[in-house]
Amino acid sequence: MNADFGSRKSILKTPVLVIVVLLAVGIPLLLDSYALYMISLFLVTMVVVAGLNVVFGFAGQASLGSAAFMGIGAYTTAVLGARLGVPFPAAVVAGGLVAMLMGIVIGFPALRVSGFYLILVTMAFLGAAQVVFIQWTGVTGGAQGMATPTPALGPVSLEDPASMYYFLLVVAVAIFLVIRNLMDSKTGRAFIAIRENEIAAQSLGVSLARYKVFAFAFSSLVAGLGGGLYTGIVRFIDPSSFGIPAAISHVLYMVVGGPGSIWGPVVGSALVLNAVLLQGFDKYREAAYAGVLIVFLVFAPWGIVGLAKTARNAFSAYLARQARRMRIAINGSK
Repeated sequence: MNADFGSRKSILKTPVLVIVVLLAVGIPLLLDSYALYMISLFLVTMVVVAGLNVVFGFAGQASLGSAAFMGIGAYTTAVLGARLGVPFPAAVVAGGLVAMLMGIVIGFPALRVSGFYLILVTMAFLGAAQVVFIQWTGVTGGAQGMATPTPALGPVSLEDPASMYYFLLVVAVAIFLVIRNLMDSKTGRAFIAIRENEIAAQSLGVSLARYKVFAFAFSSLVAGLGGGLYTGIVRFIDPSSFGIPAAISHVLYMVVGGPGSIWGPVVGSALVLNAVLLQGFDKYREAAYAGVLIVFLVFAPWGIVGLAKTARNAFSAYLARQARRMRIAINGSK
């Protein structure tokens, strides 16, 4: 019976997967340029939040540094492309690597502090990054920002919104698959053990130093890649895009979607699309975000994905009870 259920479940998955792929491929045929821009922004946000979810959601290391690492990746990509003529994909990778190096530096304080104090450390790093972005005018353009070159993939220009969307879709799916495989590995299990109980994890042979630093390094790498990809969408960057509001938004998307869940960043990052719905209400957006964050932290700490799992388990338990009652009724009637 279980085998039959598993086969039916796999059969159901196939058409769903086909529909999702067709929708993803057909989006540029259905939407205008602005809608494609918003979808592309969603993909980039999903990448950054997925990186934050690794260190915050899975490894349990509270961090507000995602915006800083995103900014490092963005500025590295922009400078290499605009000043040195480095191809866009190579510049994006370089931006991710530079962000990863800074993540390793920040990862070492995580060995001695945690919780609120770690948040302070990452906030201090975010503030320091903002100072560099603003004051290093000869490289970053300072508070006025800098233009980024038109992205291209070899001889193929990505200036067209549809081309950029397809490129971002492939990269985002690849990063998602890497993170999923990482969380299914020994490293992912070590992250979760550290999150649940550091002392117990250490007693089981988990190296806190190695895995904490790796979590920060990997998260920073992904955020830096997201920052590099971001330059290909907006074509202009300035320090305000990588400040505290952006960092809080990333945490919000992670919490709403579901921290410590593979699908959480996908669900939560969809909030970036609310810019279309909240046009004319920008001054209330931060207050609304704060309210949503508080509600989820208090009443649904595992986010929408966690609520969906709870509802699914409750429904499965209900069906099991009903089936058991039917069997009892049938046997009693005999």
